[in-house]
Amino acid sequence: MPTATPEPIDSDLPGWLEPVPRTLPDCGGVRLHLLADDYPRGPLPGAGPQVSIAAPPYWAFCWASGLALARHLLRHPEWVAGRSVLDFGCGSAVVGIAAARAGAARVIVCDQDSRARAAALRNAALNGVEVEATHAVPFERTPLPFELMLASDVCYEEDNLTLLQHAASLGIAVLAADSRLDGRLPTGFQRLGTVHARTIPDLDEAEHFNRITLFSSCSPS
Repeated sequence: MPTATPEPIDSDLPGWLEPVPRTLPDCGGVRLHLLADDYPRGPLPGAGPQVSIAAPPYWAFCWASGLALARHLLRHPEWVAGRSVLDFGCGSAVVGIAAARAGAARVIVCDQDSRARAAALRNAALNGVEVEATHAVPFERTPLPFELMLASDVCYEEDNLTLLQHAASLGIAVLAADSRLDGRLPTGFQRLGTVHARTIPDLDEAEHFNRITLFSSCSPS
C-alpha cells in the first residue's frame, strides 16, 4: 500500500479554509487540523462554486461519529492492539489515528477524496503516528492487508452499508459508528451501545446527529 508524504491541502483554496491544529476533547490528546470555530458561514464572494460554504470540506471537521469511535478505541484498545486496520471513508483520519495510538500494528486510511487523504497524512504526522493512504478498499489484494475495518459516519449511502456487509462476509471484523441508522442495523451486525458526541467545529446539528450508535460484526479479539 503506497504511503505518501503529507502535502498542502489548501494551495488552491481560500484563506478561510486554512485548518488550524486543535486538541480534541476527551480523546487522549489527539490533535487534528480543523477549521476554527469562527469560520465564515455566510456568502463567500469570489470563493467559486467549487468551494461552497453550504458544503464545506468534510476533512476539515471532526464529525461526531468519528470522534465517538476514536474515543471508543482509545478506551478499548483490545479492538485494535497488534492488528492491521483500515479506516474506511477516513476524512480527517481521527479514527485511524486513534487506532494507531491504541496500538494497531498497521493503519491504512481510505478515502476517494485526494484532499482528505492529504489531510489524513498531515494529521497523522501531527500526532506522531504512521498511516498509509489509499483511494479504495483493497479487496483485490491477497491476502487482504487488514483484519479490521473501521468506519464512521458512512451510512448516508446505502452502498457503504453494503460494503461493510461485504467485508464482514469475507471474514473481516467490522467496527463502526453512525447516527443515521434510525434503529436498524446491517444484517449480521450487533449494537454495542449509544454514546454522545458533537462535531468539531460545532455545526449546531439536530440532536439526533449527536447520538451515535456503535455497532460491530464481531466482538473484540
